[in-house]
Amino acid sequence: MTAKVLVVDDNPWARDTLCATLQRHGYDTEQAADLAQVRQLQRRNGARWRADLIFVELVRERGNGFTVAAWLQSQGLGLVILLSERLDVADHLWARSRGILHLVSRADGARQLCAWTDDLLARCSDGPVR
Repeated sequence: MTAKVLVVDDNPWARDTLCATLQRHGYDTEQAADLAQVRQLQRRNGARWRADLIFVELVRERGNGFTVAAWLQSQGLGLVILLSERLDVADHLWARSRGILHLVSRADGARQLCAWTDDLLARCSDGPVR
């Protein structure tokens, strides 16, 4: 079974690039610019729709990535990972206070992000078998 990864980022170029990278690495991806598009995915795919991992860009032009991540986490739609270039201590503290345990950066490159994703999915008890 292939892992399903949702990428939520309001920057279309960054979202497409990350999805293409994950697809080349063997993941099934979906994407959304914001919560409205995530809700459209839910309606289109049914109430039981869920992703294995959800990457949420922290810095957004419209709105706050923390709000998006917190809502996704509260809905149990998948394991939420914040994408943060700063990897700031305050970002970690905020995320953990809302049950979001993971922050990653794209700065280390696509190969490292995919390796990290593989490792995280392997450690998740309900992660898909690849």
